[in-house]
Amino acid sequence: DYGIAKVKKNVAVTDGIATGTKEYAAPEQWGDYNGKGKYCTDERSDIYSFGKTVQAVFSMAGKKMNQEMERIILKCTETLPMSRYKSFRELQKDWNEMMDSDFC
Repeated sequence: DYGIAKVKKNVAVTDGIATGTKEYAAPEQWGDYNGKGKYCTDERSDIYSFGKTVQAVFSMAGKKMNQEMERIILKCTETLPMSRYKSFRELQKDWNEMMDSDFC
């Protein structure tokens, strides 16, 4: 599902066609907004998919996430895009701090 959300010249674009696996695709890719309107996809849509993928990997492996990873993944998978990480760079900062802690 990564790369479906595209940013072109710093403007979010979408073709209006729902693609990808619904369980991993961000709500804005499917128009699921509790009746509050339609949002364009951008990098935050891919961040949502990343979070859902990490959740699935841990679930399939029968593993529990530590509290810090769970906080990061919950922020990745917020329903509203403006509540998620704004960029992968921002996500990477928290991820690296978690990995540098007692996580490993």
